[in-house]
Amino acid sequence: MNTTLFAVLSSFREINRSIRQIFRTCAEEAGLTAIQLWILEVLSTNHNMSVTDLAEHLQMTNGPVSTSVEQLVQLGLVDRDRSGADRRIVEINLTESGVSKVLSLFNPDSELLNRLSRILEISSEDIQVLLEIHKKVFGKLASKGV
Repeated sequence: MNTTLFAVLSSFREINRSIRQIFRTCAEEAGLTAIQLWILEVLSTNHNMSVTDLAEHLQMTNGPVSTSVEQLVQLGLVDRDRSGADRRIVEINLTESGVSKVLSLFNPDSELLNRLSRILEISSEDIQVLLEIHKKVFGKLASKGV
């Protein structure tokens, strides 16, 4: 493999691993899995989501999301209700306990946000350049053909 390509891929892998580790550690301290933590965060700003919508938002398949939602229901952090508009659709929302859990996990003084916010110590100019480079990389990886 080309050494430059290997260095780029290794860099992405290391950053991804670091972010997953931060989420995993903070989730475990809260008695959750990382997927459950992501689901709670998404539901805090998106209401009446179906499992399919939630899975698409998280870029996952329905199976693990459905399992995690069931676990969150058992923990009393989310509710599932049939849609009034279409009884075939089950809508997922945070319960009051779920809202409290999100507020404790994602408050400005939380360990999770303290650790992730370190990214913002990078200059805004460098962050903009990084985001533009990420768009270019994604565009190259998403394009088909030679």
